[in-house]
Amino acid sequence: MRISAVFIEQMRKETEEFLEQHQDLSNEKQKSLRRVPHLLQLLDQLYLNTRLPLKIDQNVASAVKYINSDYDFLPAGIRGPIGSLDDIMVTALVLGETAGKIEMKNYCEDCEKLEEHCRNLLEVSKRFLPPEIYRKIMRDFSLP
Repeated sequence: MRISAVFIEQMRKETEEFLEQHQDLSNEKQKSLRRVPHLLQLLDQLYLNTRLPLKIDQNVASAVKYINSDYDFLPAGIRGPIGSLDDIMVTALVLGETAGKIEMKNYCEDCEKLEEHCRNLLEVSKRFLPPEIYRKIMRDFSLP
């Protein structure tokens, strides 16, 4: 149940569309949003790793399952860039927490900014997602 290349490309397009609609975002947040396809690929790499600690492995697997699922916290009628923010938030939350617990250099070349990108994406999510959805994702995908 990997994250498909088709989905990653769709996210790239939706992220660019979102950026066109929200040019008021800081340069740092725009850069972080443009990193979403890379972050999805990183999450997929972690999903394939059989040596992760159990709690991290479960959280990564839950995130991949959520991203691949037809069930979303956002209503099905919401399409386009705003409809992808829940997937972006889940990715950022799980990767941000994982980065603090394992050595990420084994998985990506430019990991020194990973936590910063994840923080930026969580801030964007908090700004644009309905508060109840933001809270639900924080509750369901935060590591204990």
